[in-house]
Amino acid sequence: EWRRSLLRQMETVATCYRIAIDASSHCQGRLSWRWERSGPLDAFMTLPDERTLGIARFGSALPRRSMYSRLGSLIEMHRRNGFFAALLVVPGPIEAHGILERMKGEGLDLSVAVERDVRNMRPGDALWRNHVYRPDTAFAIEGVIGSVVRRPPPSPSASPKRVAMADGLIGNREGEPDLVSCSLAQPGGRMLDTLADWPLMRLSYLAEFLGISMEHAKDGRAQLARLGLVVGLRFGRTAAERQESETRLALSTDGLRYLAWRDRTRLSDLTRFWGVHPDEQGDVALGLPNYRIVGSKLRVLARELKHTEGVHRFISALASSCHRADEWGLVEMLPPHRWERWFHYNNRRYGLKPDATGELSWQGTNVTLMLEYEERAIKPVRMNERLLRYRRYFGALETRRDFQSYPMVAVVFPDSAAASRCAAYASREMRRGRRQGQRVPLLLIGSLSGLDTEGVLGQCWLVPSNLDLGAVKLETPFTHGPNIKAG
Repeated sequence: EWRRSLLRQMETVATCYRIAIDASSHCQGRLSWRWERSGPLDAFMTLPDERTLGIARFGSALPRRSMYSRLGSLIEMHRRNGFFAALLVVPGPIEAHGILERMKGEGLDLSVAVERDVRNMRPGDALWRNHVYRPDTAFAIEGVIGSVVRRPPPSPSASPKRVAMADGLIGNREGEPDLVSCSLAQPGGRMLDTLADWPLMRLSYLAEFLGISMEHAKDGRAQLARLGLVVGLRFGRTAAERQESETRLALSTDGLRYLAWRDRTRLSDLTRFWGVHPDEQGDVALGLPNYRIVGSKLRVLARELKHTEGVHRFISALASSCHRADEWGLVEMLPPHRWERWFHYNNRRYGLKPDATGELSWQGTNVTLMLEYEERAIKPVRMNERLLRYRRYFGALETRRDFQSYPMVAVVFPDSAAASRCAAYASREMRRGRRQGQRVPLLLIGSLSGLDTEGVLGQCWLVPSNLDLGAVKLETPFTHGPNIKAG
């Protein structure tokens, strides 16, 4: 049972061993190891001189609230037991920056690294950041080990209880339910993670987003389908509507179970938000044959399929453009369920949930982009509501260190006419806000029709803070400086 549990968490096991290999090159002696079944940590690594580091991996399937709940458990463990130091591996740089900001003022010695960097690291690579020792500077594992205080580790968690294997486990068609993480090849693994973030995505958009050919995308889909990890959904009440809609991919119950195993989260939570069940009667309300959508968040995406399609179309085009461009790179793109922000403004609590939140790199500079795709905010009243949300967000004191760089807000409309009207309205409102001393966002407005013509990185963006520039490239805010930037 214990080995089965480790097989289900092979991503975490591999991450911990990579860290151990890097640490062993700087230690004279043998490392000892202890796996944890429960609690916020996945393992403890004890150095030859008996100093101990905790290791934790936060997977991308872990909800944001659960991620910060585990972080709170680490802090509480430190307060209760005099807990020493920990290494934390997170999905991407946006999560890493948020956690380092959250840890300021806490006594726990926590070093954070991005999982992609850990996966690709070579011995001695500087990829660990610490909220105590200059969080903007990365350290190698040698520097992290040098700061660890000698203290005994907390008492071990209870040994796992043996349980019977449930029916319908992942991969039971091949008789190896616990080996999926070992047999899942690329690009199937990347496609699975992308569908967990962006369900109901077309295969063509998925290939574009990942920068792979359609042939490789079809091979990945075939492997995922063979393992029972994904289902294909066709929306429409007639054959013609279903053909026009094309097949949308989503994770099956087995796919969600695999994520729950891999990232140590509850399957019931994932099913409650993203569940799809086979049903001969289909989902009449959504015009979906053979399946019934039970997940609340997935049902919203399916009900607003046109909006979901627009978001997928934009992020896929952006990722594809970054893959081809020399100066641009896509670092991370988070869906709404992985980045939302609650904050206080004028003694009231507000929330902000962009359609996508991403981090790009332009000539080595980090660029944060918050996307809003608008099907309805084409009238001044709706546009004012949208702008008001971001004025509150940028005006709140507690949100000013959410990102490493000042974020841009990109509002995308279906057609260029709506984009031009709302850019003119936004320009007037931003001038009024600036006269009142408000902190206004750096706003870019574009349209899907313009993106198809010029490309996401091309001259298709209007900047309400300076409409005299006309249509500009995405890089313009960095080349024109104060003449275009909001404040």
